[in-house]
Amino acid sequence: MSFAIKYQLDLLGPDLKPGDVLLANSPVAGGSHLPDLTVITPVFSSPEGGIKDEEGKQKIIFFTASRGHHADIGGSQPGSMPSNSTALEQEGAEIVSFKLVTDGKFDREGLRERMVDRPAKVKGCSGCRDFRSVESDIKAVSGQCRNLLVRLARKDEKADQMMGNGVSSLTANSCEFQRYPASASSNRRIRSTNGSCLHAAYPGVSFQVSFDIEVALISIE
Repeated sequence: MSFAIKYQLDLLGPDLKPGDVLLANSPVAGGSHLPDLTVITPVFSSPEGGIKDEEGKQKIIFFTASRGHHADIGGSQPGSMPSNSTALEQEGAEIVSFKLVTDGKFDREGLRERMVDRPAKVKGCSGCRDFRSVESDIKAVSGQCRNLLVRLARKDEKADQMMGNGVSSLTANSCEFQRYPASASSNRRIRSTNGSCLHAAYPGVSFQVSFDIEVALISIE
């Protein structure tokens, strides 16, 4: 995910504005396989009292991103994962970078062109076989990102500090949880406090498992 976000930042950079939402799935743009569509939303500083760039404009302070697998995006076979494919385009629609939403306006025709019309031009392939479902799913994801931005929007000087503290807490402790079973008779306990090790204890047994959690922070100059 971090590579997908950085790719869009490097590609579009100053052209990104509040209200924009991006869509991508190409492996060259940080994607996995094509049915995994990634929706990326830049989060800007508060209009009043927030961080500004050299020109006094709102500045991107971080991104939200969601990646989900979709049942069909076209290609040579339904499901968009043909086992006999010899070229990437046989998996269906490939999107390197697309402004799904510009200034708050959803580009349905642009989405349909990329999901249905273009894949159908490949020999032996079809466009997305259920465009309405894909469109609905993507709208839901972009809508949730917008709801998040509305919650983050504060007309005061503390807004950016609050969001910055929230992002910093992810790196300080990316995985802190404590889980107890429903049954009070068991004293099983699983806990992690440093984001890199899992400490577990069962009656008479204890162990530690090391693992990695990806927390993507991109320095935006």
